[in-house]
Amino acid sequence: MFVPAEAVFAEIHAYHPEVVEYAQAKRVWIVSPTTLMVVVNTARAVLKDVETRKQIHVTMTRWASWRRTSAASTSAWPGLPRRTSAMAHEDAQEADLRPQDQRALYQIEHAQLTRSKHRSRSSASD
Repeated sequence: MFVPAEAVFAEIHAYHPEVVEYAQAKRVWIVSPTTLMVVVNTARAVLKDVETRKQIHVTMTRWASWRRTSAASTSAWPGLPRRTSAMAHEDAQEADLRPQDQRALYQIEHAQLTRSKHRSRSSASD
């Protein structure tokens, strides 16, 4: 229930607790101009959370299905990561990359990242 005057809202809460209790028992929120948006945003968040909780089973079912599919494809095609890496390497060669770029790409693909020369020099002097 919207009370358009802050003074009336304060009066109700200060001197008429039976009205506030009655409203709460009937699931009515008494709001003033300053509390209206807070209550509306809180109610919207609660309703959104309820809807999200209703849909969580859909998300969980899809996630489980994806995991089964992923596990099946990994076991069905054990060489897939190797073939994918080879295809990426071929694509890099076709793109006419400079030799240093090809080395960097190879290091990234095989997680062979090295320290920069500057850093290794500074750590050697420590």
